[in-house]
Amino acid sequence: MKRSKARCVHIESGQLYLIFLICIYLISILIPRVGIYDWQKEIAYFEYIKEALSIHNSIPFIYWQVPENLNIYPTIKFSKNFIANPETFIFSPFIILLKFLPTLFFIKLLSLIHLLIGVAGLHFYKCKAQLTPIQNRTFIILFFYSPLILQHLAIGYLTYLNLFFYPWLLYFLIDTSYLKKALGVSAVLALCLLQGSSHVCLLFSMLSISYIFFQGILDRDWKSVFCIVGILFCTTGLSYARIFSTATVYYDFSQSIQSGYNPINFFFWSIIPPIFLPPFDSVFLEIVLFGVPSWDGALYLGSTSVVIGIVIIRFKSFWRAFTINTSRNGDKFNQQALFLVVGLLFFFSFFSIFEFTISAIHWLTSIPFIMGMEKYPFRLMIPSYLGMIVLISLNTESIWRTIDRWRIHYLSDCSKFQSVRIIAGFLFLFSACICFGLSVFTITFRLRIIEILKRGFTILYNSPNKNLLSLFIKDKSIHDASFYMNKLEIKYFLLQSNLLIISIFLFLLFLILRYGSAVTGVMVKIKYTGYEFWLLIPLLYASLAWFTVSIATPIEKYQIQPQEPFLSKISGTVSFSDEELPDTIMYPDGVEIHPVKPMLFDEFRLRGFSKKDMKYLKVVSGNAVLKVDGNLVTLSPTADGIIKIGFQKKPYIKAVTISVIFWLFLLLAALISKVWSIQGFSSDDHKRQDSVKVDQCRHK
Repeated sequence: MKRSKARCVHIESGQLYLIFLICIYLISILIPRVGIYDWQKEIAYFEYIKEALSIHNSIPFIYWQVPENLNIYPTIKFSKNFIANPETFIFSPFIILLKFLPTLFFIKLLSLIHLLIGVAGLHFYKCKAQLTPIQNRTFIILFFYSPLILQHLAIGYLTYLNLFFYPWLLYFLIDTSYLKKALGVSAVLALCLLQGSSHVCLLFSMLSISYIFFQGILDRDWKSVFCIVGILFCTTGLSYARIFSTATVYYDFSQSIQSGYNPINFFFWSIIPPIFLPPFDSVFLEIVLFGVPSWDGALYLGSTSVVIGIVIIRFKSFWRAFTINTSRNGDKFNQQALFLVVGLLFFFSFFSIFEFTISAIHWLTSIPFIMGMEKYPFRLMIPSYLGMIVLISLNTESIWRTIDRWRIHYLSDCSKFQSVRIIAGFLFLFSACICFGLSVFTITFRLRIIEILKRGFTILYNSPNKNLLSLFIKDKSIHDASFYMNKLEIKYFLLQSNLLIISIFLFLLFLILRYGSAVTGVMVKIKYTGYEFWLLIPLLYASLAWFTVSIATPIEKYQIQPQEPFLSKISGTVSFSDEELPDTIMYPDGVEIHPVKPMLFDEFRLRGFSKKDMKYLKVVSGNAVLKVDGNLVTLSPTADGIIKIGFQKKPYIKAVTISVIFWLFLLLAALISKVWSIQGFSSDDHKRQDSVKVDQCRHK
């Protein structure tokens, strides 16, 4: 009996969901494959940091020689100041592990660590918000099983791992103490900045600050203003190392803001799951629909879109429920304020509303970097979705009862629907068998099929006449046939994986349609409703589909490409070929130039360096001069000998020191608050005991 009860508790609390998800991340650690697109940049970043930590026991301050394949990225093109690059994990508290671990293993382990941090945050949030088991399970499904994080990991946006801090953000947002709320939210935002995710920090900031603002208005509490000011101040102090290093170089970095969603692409991406589609020169669903790319802007909702529709349709009743829930329990969210935040962020993610607003603020304030904070307005849908899943989880039972009433009224009592359900169930079973058979066939005869496909592709590729293949290849003049051969193998891997996932998905649909009443009866007994299955299955399919993309590319495909020479001669009396250029020995904080020929009266260009990179560079040896000619950086030797160029680290050391002091003060404040709370509980217990004794004496 005890064992069965324990199993039931595990199911009710959602632990099985979390264990399954942790197993997926553990499996990815064992697979030496990675995702697509920006993975080449992330691997190069971590390799450079590992080299500096392992060999020189230092973090890298400047990117002396950038691999040629990374020059396409805006932040790298803008400056070679590596410590100022806002996209790196250089200030992450976990970066020290990279010194002792292989790069790929560290990246996969970092993903697992962030998942576990999110799971721990969920536990504390659940206890503090007093979530019921069904509310907790719904939050797990909508947050952890949403393809939102895996989708960005698959395309190499590793900084989106900071989204796993969201349960901790909720834990601090529901605190009744404005001081604890300000310190906790600041810590989460600062960690996001230190770990290279200014995007996630901005999205979290918009969600949390807007919520506190609306909460203060609805509760008529002016303390919320001081809370917002405290969050901004503490976040700046805690992440000052990142803010200072980035602001000194990227203060005038700007990008043209793109258009947001429109109703067509929003509903398309939210309803259509990620599937295997052309064009051929992509690796996965590479479609830009009205300016919104599938790999970044597609926020798949699945059945959640129906739930959101129910909340909108029955807006008045749910608004009253938000009011009742808020007034009954002060430890939970002010759900009205949260609903206003969700609607506001949803509004700004459409059309050019965000672009117009930011442009107006830039015109009024003339703040240079404000145009470079967020390029894509459709990303504002992320915090809107994160706020909505909180509302859905807190009102799960009422939403489920509404769906249940509609199902009984419109479906269960309709005799025609019973026959339709039976036919649809067998169609799903038939389709599942076909997909499973194709999956087994593609796995069994994989080598033979790939050989035939490559042979046919080569014939079509080399044909001078137009054919069907020319419709799917955009860069034939740039890439040779071997480039597309690699793409073909990745495509085939995704095809066989998706066929297996689709067959399982269709078979589950068959079981639900054919044996729905029996399955629902079992679920009701263990409080594991069909509603959760209905939410889970589409999101699980989408997550597994993106998981296959995250392991689609062998790590060998992203080897560091050759680097351009550090120097190039631009004037002088002695002619140099590239082979006769001075030898260079590079360090994380400097470079030594060893002449092969006399370099006096010659002038050399530091390739890829700009005026911004000159701010913290200095000729330590004193036998050369660094000059700026337009946007070029040149080196003019004034005497023979080895030239040493160093990076001035003192300003950055001061910035790191300020951040460390702020973190120490934060930890001290948390410790004092914990001691006070313990003393408060003990004093309350003594008061209760004294009152009980008084009552007993009176009774006697």
